[in-house]
Amino acid sequence: MAHSSDTQLRTRNALRLSLTAVTLFASLSAQAQLAGPSQDVYLGVGALSIATIGYARPINSNFGLRAEYGGWATISRDDTSSGTAATGTIKANRGGLFADWFPFQNGLRLVGGVTLNDIRLDLSTKGGSDDKFTVGEKSVSLNGETFSAAVTFPTTTPYFGLGYGHHQSKDRGIGFYADVGVMVGRFDSKITTSVLNKPITSNGTTVTITQADIDTKTQSMRDSLSSANFLPSVSIGLVYRY
Repeated sequence: MAHSSDTQLRTRNALRLSLTAVTLFASLSAQAQLAGPSQDVYLGVGALSIATIGYARPINSNFGLRAEYGGWATISRDDTSSGTAATGTIKANRGGLFADWFPFQNGLRLVGGVTLNDIRLDLSTKGGSDDKFTVGEKSVSLNGETFSAAVTFPTTTPYFGLGYGHHQSKDRGIGFYADVGVMVGRFDSKITTSVLNKPITSNGTTVTITQADIDTKTQSMRDSLSSANFLPSVSIGLVYRY
């Protein structure tokens, strides 16, 4: 129950921060007397977030500011194999504040910024009669027991990328944009299981999985994820310039 409450709170906070950032930035930029003759609203699709909505405002021919929100990417899959029921869920919600630099005073831009994320992978299984849970030299039966692992990306991360569009222009109407970049952050993991502190007889031997055993297994997962210290992001879509 506590894990569910933490997840819901994390999701609400990330979404609230992301949407507030987009709304406030758009409102303040609309009122500010910036030099750029145009401003953009845009909609897109991407490899990380299914849908993206954003606002862009050029400051001059070399620089611009943007705020965007991408989300609605929650994918779940249930499967059963050899008596083992498994569920996997991927969530990807992200807000961002970005500064664009146009070194050639055209649509090509370099991007730097910060993202507010709610990105995680949850895996849960209910073991069958042949399934084992092994920590170090300890192995217990998972028959009827549950095992869950959560892999999360940091809530706040820097972003660096390359893109096209949102540049200063006297033209109005429909255009397009493209972005590719990386969010720099290290994944974390957490393991929970119903066999924790429960003596289970397996092959005639009674074994107990302790919290120290779970911590060892969790650290092993973190070590295996340590090389994955960034997450790529790709987005393309349409711009309305006014």
